[in-house]
Order: sequence, then structure tokens, then C-alpha cells
Amino acid sequence: MFLMARKCIESWVYWIVVDVIGIVLYFVKDVKFLSVLYILLLIMAIKGLVEWQKDLRKAKETARVSVRVRPEVGQEEVASPHRWT
Repeated sequence: MFLMARKCIESWVYWIVVDVIGIVLYFVKDVKFLSVLYILLLIMAIKGLVEWQKDLRKAKETARVSVRVRPEVGQEEVASPHRWT
């Protein structure tokens, strides 16, 4: 949960691994209902991973072409999102 709050994309990979393990364990123990539940959780985790990857790519593209106004000059320029240069 901490990694999810910090938006660490790796947290989705951890959830996927845990869900796969849960599916196998519950299926072997003949608890089919919980195995189906973990299949649904696996689908949600994969969807979350794909969505976060899309958002990350979009944020990187936006950061590369961001236009800012330098306060001392007053003109627009394409700049790095991390510093004024």
C-alpha cells in the first residue's frame, strides 16, 4: 500500500506475482471460489499496470515539450522541467 501511495509502478508487479501465487495455491487446495477471486484481482492488477505505464509515458512526453515563461526575460521557451536554463 505504501508503494501504491507513492505511485511506484513496481507495486503492480508485486501484486501480479502475489495474485498468481494465490491463484495456484487456492486452486491446489480446492478452494475454487477464492481462486476465481484472485483471477479477478490479477486482471485488475494488469489493468492498473498498463494504465500507470500509459500515464508515465504521457507525463514524460509532456515534460519534454513543456513551455514556460522565464520570469526575468518574459519570453516563452522550451525548457527542462527540472531547472531554469
